[in-house]
Amino acid sequence: MALKSAIGKQYAPAIDEFETPPDIKLGDIAFPCFGLARGMGKPPSEISAELAQKIEPKGLISKVEAHGPYINFFLDVNTVGQETLKEILGQGEKYGTHKTGKGKKVMVEYAQVNTHKAVHVGHVRNIVLGRTVSALLERIGYTVICSSYHGDVGTHVATTLWGLIKFHKDEKPPKIKRAIWLGGIYAEAVEQMENEDCREEVKELNRKLAAGDSKLRSVWKKTRTWSIKEFTEVFEELGARIDKKYFESEMDDPGRKIVAELIRLGIAKESEGAIVVPLEEFGLETFLVLKSDGTTLYATRDLALASLKFKNFDIDRSLHVVDMRQTLYFKQLGKTLELLGFDRPFIHIPYEFVKLPGGAMSSRKGDVVTYDELREAVFEKTYKETKKRHEDWSEKKIKETTRQISFAGINFGMLAPDVSRVISFDIENSISFDGFTGPYIQYTGARISSILKKASYKVSKEIEFKTEEPAERKIMMLLAQFPQVVLSSAERMRPAPLAAYLFDLAKAFSEFYENIPVLKAQESLRKSRLDLIYSVRIVLENGSRLLGFEIPDKM
Repeated sequence: MALKSAIGKQYAPAIDEFETPPDIKLGDIAFPCFGLARGMGKPPSEISAELAQKIEPKGLISKVEAHGPYINFFLDVNTVGQETLKEILGQGEKYGTHKTGKGKKVMVEYAQVNTHKAVHVGHVRNIVLGRTVSALLERIGYTVICSSYHGDVGTHVATTLWGLIKFHKDEKPPKIKRAIWLGGIYAEAVEQMENEDCREEVKELNRKLAAGDSKLRSVWKKTRTWSIKEFTEVFEELGARIDKKYFESEMDDPGRKIVAELIRLGIAKESEGAIVVPLEEFGLETFLVLKSDGTTLYATRDLALASLKFKNFDIDRSLHVVDMRQTLYFKQLGKTLELLGFDRPFIHIPYEFVKLPGGAMSSRKGDVVTYDELREAVFEKTYKETKKRHEDWSEKKIKETTRQISFAGINFGMLAPDVSRVISFDIENSISFDGFTGPYIQYTGARISSILKKASYKVSKEIEFKTEEPAERKIMMLLAQFPQVVLSSAERMRPAPLAAYLFDLAKAFSEFYENIPVLKAQESLRKSRLDLIYSVRIVLENGSRLLGFEIPDKM
């Protein structure tokens, strides 16, 4: 790299440090010198001037200028364009792949939906985030094993079963959506928990269930099956591949054995009858791993789960998509595993929760929006709009397009905000064809398909890119950046930059098409511009596929 050679060994610029100047007149790529300034003890503008003098324009670089604290690079856009189009049109759906993770195996745990409750909107963010992180890592060469972990025992299960037996014993369950029905029973039962007698009844039921009461176990197994069936269907509909399902009920005994090992090694100790791991010397709070009454906790079972993952799959990294509120817990869990001898990364991928327009959701209060309700609301609005726009379409075509647009709205709406931001999901905005939405990206792709069809376009081996138009230049530079955007999003395990990139590319195409002729362009430019917009379509498809939605040919 020209910049690296000019700087020398004292500093290695990372690809994420480069920026796109706000005005194309300032260049195609800019490097800010603030980081260098801190290390060299010089003003950034002085450093940029010195480095710009050292870098010789050659190859793809046509000119280098210092602009305040920035080094601005001007590229030979025709050469860059021709090479980029050759790559895109030659590689097709493989454009944007890398080999960074080749030979490395990771497990991504997500979709931790508890049984005996309905899948709700908050789960949707978790599921699509985990699915997309997995897809991104696979795109850069990792072997990815997708796992899910489900709470199928504990207080919430006992509460649901208590409500079912106490209030709905003789009631015939619905034929479909039984998990949603159970979720309603859970919320109903929680309302009774202010009564001390009811709380004691739930505790007693939980003790009997843990002790293996045959009648309760029979009800538990039956209702558990209902939940697993329904949330598996949701995973499939959202494109979430789950290679291995784990359940809390499988982790009790292995967890107790690990706690015993922690005690034997002197890592854990007894405290007021409970077993804890003191972590204060590491800047963390004491970690409770077994209750004073001898019952297990999430921590007990998670220690067993972590051990099983590394043992069964020989993974290099274990990734966990769990909401932001569990950050401290995962630091404690990771440190305990490290003390136990686990020398491979145990990484928490945090994200903020999803709010209703009126506030946060809680399945305990029963004021959740279930996935089923969200899906139906989005589909209904999308179906009406699609039918209104295309009265001549068949019912089958309308329904298929409705499905594609709806899932673009849901997926993009959940993934475009950074994981550190709380989402207030707005159905109307999510399916809009204008603005920062998935359907806007789909609409751009559909417009390109229409243009290509009118032109009877076919890819040929003869590719020549030439332009003096700033709008074409902008698109070309964006297309060239796609592989790096994928790599950066994958390495940071954050889909939001990819979503923003796709929007920028779609917007750049719209600006281009409004001002630059394609079908009516002179013959010497027509083929070049058709190759360019087809490349835009390919990149939009490749990026959208990573985010979990398709681009239709018509909308």
